[in-house]
Amino acid sequence: MIGTKAESKHEWRLIKILIIIFIISSLSYSQTPFIPNSDIVGEKNGSYIDPEFNSRIGQVVFQDMQNRVRLGNIDMQTGLFISQTGKDFLIDVNINPVFDTPPKKWSTNGPEWSKDNLGDFVVYTKEGSRGIIQQWMGRLKNNKVEIIKLKNENYDCYGNMPSRIAE
Repeated sequence: MIGTKAESKHEWRLIKILIIIFIISSLSYSQTPFIPNSDIVGEKNGSYIDPEFNSRIGQVVFQDMQNRVRLGNIDMQTGLFISQTGKDFLIDVNINPVFDTPPKKWSTNGPEWSKDNLGDFVVYTKEGSRGIIQQWMGRLKNNKVEIIKLKNENYDCYGNMPSRIAE
């Protein structure tokens, strides 16, 4: 139903007012900064690439920007690192980066948890002596690091396969 010219003019004014109110409320909302309310875990500006948590033993494994495998102990009650940085154990160094960083080959995945009859361990990708990337395993035994090369293939072995066991 079409109203009078005066009613139509009144409707357009109402629509314009509603649009102005919407724009003003949107501007004031977008100017409100988001401030997260969370605890800082680990080092501020630290690197914790592809962390994987093992809730059964209260540890996390991750790769840092220097391509090192690190283990951190987790407080099972709070979920926070026990130490300040969470870099409690250095498992291995010079592993392949997770990201594409030519000329070094990249792994597509960081360290992962796995388990065998001796207990928990981590698997990760690292070049062998011939420059072919292979799967490696690191575990803690009495707070000492043990490293084992899982495969010795003649081709690159990309990505971690935690289901593999040491041969």
